[in-house]
Amino acid sequence: MLATMTSAAIAMMSLGIPHVASASDAPSAIPPLQFKGEPIFVLGTYDAPRDEDAHEWAAAGGNAFIIGSTHPPTETEAFKEQLKERIARVDAWELDAAYIYFPGHVLNDAARDPALLPKMQAHLKTLLDVTADHPQTLGYWTYDEPENQLHRFHKEQREKGNINIGLGPWLAEELAWSYEMIKELAPEAYVMPTIAWWNMYEDTEPLYDVNVPNEYPTYFKDEPLTGPLYNVVYDASKAAEAVRGTGKSFVYMPGICDNWPGDDRWRAPTRLEMRYLYFAPVTQGAQGILGWRLGRASLEYRRAVIYPTMREVDALAPWFLGEVRDELVTSNRSASTAEYLREFPERIQTVVNEGRLEHVPVEGIPDVSYIVRQKDETSYLLLAVNNRKEPVEVTFTLSGFEVLPDAVYDRISWRRYEVHQQKIHDEMEPFAVRAYVLNARAR
Repeated sequence: MLATMTSAAIAMMSLGIPHVASASDAPSAIPPLQFKGEPIFVLGTYDAPRDEDAHEWAAAGGNAFIIGSTHPPTETEAFKEQLKERIARVDAWELDAAYIYFPGHVLNDAARDPALLPKMQAHLKTLLDVTADHPQTLGYWTYDEPENQLHRFHKEQREKGNINIGLGPWLAEELAWSYEMIKELAPEAYVMPTIAWWNMYEDTEPLYDVNVPNEYPTYFKDEPLTGPLYNVVYDASKAAEAVRGTGKSFVYMPGICDNWPGDDRWRAPTRLEMRYLYFAPVTQGAQGILGWRLGRASLEYRRAVIYPTMREVDALAPWFLGEVRDELVTSNRSASTAEYLREFPERIQTVVNEGRLEHVPVEGIPDVSYIVRQKDETSYLLLAVNNRKEPVEVTFTLSGFEVLPDAVYDRISWRRYEVHQQKIHDEMEPFAVRAYVLNARAR
């Protein structure tokens, strides 16, 4: 997630210039999650909905949510009873949604003080005792940006000579106990923390089955559709790079709230911004979207922005779970032609007022990102997003098909596009999303 970091920390922990996956190779080896023995494209939220809109949430395609806790490890019985109460409430809706559990911002503490480890282990075991056998359990959101919680401690201890490895490998060592406990007591569940810094994804890979990276690039200082929304594509590409070929996966977490208590940096995404923030990570192979956080979104905002966007994603989920066929299409907008698409912070975090943000040159992300998915023998989805703040003209060449229709429709706007000489030409608005569905046959 994008925010500030000191130049000293950047210099100390630099991992070099990263590679950004192209449209043709990014998602190919990233598997979907499984729920009750079936593949699922996760479409959910941190926080369950309220009683008054639970069925609206489900009708919009909601199929997973994170259930949090507010009780510390010292209040074991209160923690247990709160969990049971919250689970009973959502059970009563009979939505068949997948449940993901958050033990609170406490498991990090054992890394600072090993004497606290038994308490943290007991706390996590209590959570597992209540939830591991529940039929709706999908996984555990074990950590919320652990590097943000622990980087200062790590830096201090390294300067004292008590730690001799980088932050990422140290986190992987110090927090491994939680992954191991979950795999022992709930072996079918996913361990799915949010790792916040995009160049920590590889070093912390032992801590997760599913990474849930996050990015909230809508700022009050930026007018709608003028800010660095493209950060989500770079971020998701790094998450994809870390899991590709490992059998692990990632689900993306955009910001979806219109209430940021005590913080005047961020604003609520507009409807068009939200559409981009939901679909752009999918072009990099994200196997779901978990918006943060529904509990801070007004009912009006949910109905005007969140749920309509979820419905658009849900309508395309059958293609997202289909076969990867990116090789069938090429684009004339696969390069970065804007300078801002070639400069990103080398380190990212959410710590405030810690120094200037330093940018470094990288390979960059393309003007237009896209994927191709095959749902069945003759149905293909070409999902594309414009990563630029400006309109772009783009041409997609459908060279891998032997039978093509005369025209295709964008399943979001229902606009018709002619297919001429195996090409689709479009003029995409800033941060636009297109979902061209082709009834065709590949060679």
